Amino acid sequence: FAFTHHGIRTGTLSTAEEEAYKKYLSTSVAKKLLICNHIGEGSLSVQGITRLVKKYKPEILIIDGIHLLSDKSEQVWQKMHTLFYACKPMAILNNIPVIVTTQANRAAANVFSPPTVKDVSFSDAALQASDILLSMCNSETDDKEKIIQLQKYRDDERTFKYLRLFWDVNK
Repeated sequence: FAFTHHGIRTGTLSTAEEEAYKKYLSTSVAKKLLICNHIGEGSLSVQGITRLVKKYKPEILIIDGIHLLSDKSEQVWQKMHTLFYACKPMAILNNIPVIVTTQANRAAANVFSPPTVKDVSFSDAALQASDILLSMCNSETDDKEKIIQLQKYRDDERTFKYLRLFWDVNK
């Protein structure tokens, strides 16, 4: 791409960059990715996303903000448990990886240290239903660089310390 991730996120793309992005989104490569981000969708549920997956048959599904999905559960912890556990069978039945984002809690105040499972909101549900947890933080040396940490847990214990990847979001 000839434009930056920052430009997309902040809405500062030029008209030419926006047109190039729209052109990319119409390609067959982009159509293999389904991103559910709730913008302009009103209430979005796992059942609705499952219908979209069956309709569009993406190779990967990204749910940006699982905590924003709707569910009929009255308790927040119950809602999160239901949502996280609904993603696993959807991934298995459709044979696709499902990546969901959630928010960090106040314990993750250090933006230069990848959050651990204890720093993540609704971590009990995430930990029990996920195969791998991925966390990301800022780099202290380069404001464009992010540090991504993959964490694998079994029985509430990390099975390996972590794998760190460095990612320049604008390349």
